[in-house]
Amino acid sequence: MSTTPTARLTRVKAIAEARGQIDERMYSKPGVVGSMIGAKIRGGVIQPTVGLTFFVREKASKTDLSPTERVPARVRIGNLSIATDVLEWPQMREQSWAGPTIIDDGRSQGSMTCFGHTEAGAFGISCAHCLVGKDGRPATPTNVDFYSNSNPGWNPAGEHISCIFIRQRPVR
Repeated sequence: MSTTPTARLTRVKAIAEARGQIDERMYSKPGVVGSMIGAKIRGGVIQPTVGLTFFVREKASKTDLSPTERVPARVRIGNLSIATDVLEWPQMREQSWAGPTIIDDGRSQGSMTCFGHTEAGAFGISCAHCLVGKDGRPATPTNVDFYSNSNPGWNPAGEHISCIFIRQRPVR
């Protein structure tokens, strides 16, 4: 499969068009609570394959599910074959926040849209265009600050660890 930006964008658009039909089939499976278009992750390593990731509250062993209850490794709609992943997505809890949180990477600003916590610590999620850094390269480690109403002023948040985004060329 070609991995040029144009080929990836074409694939993402095709998956987006088929996603509704696929979601309809997958939501009937036990524990499936959502989906996203994203990179396939195998053994904790991001793969170059774009596919559909399905979220479940808790992963079950394959032996505990019948073949019809499992999310298949690939799904097919017409001629389109799409790799799948299953990620555990524990119950989300509503949080209260004293106002919007703005982040700044030294080049642009945006909203912190989601917060999470893992064994590794707390993290925030924002749109990738807000985290490209002064040099405009998402792979370059960039320090990020956030503005908080509860602690007025710019506060250091740390270094961004991953920016994943698809950029479409401007139409001229």
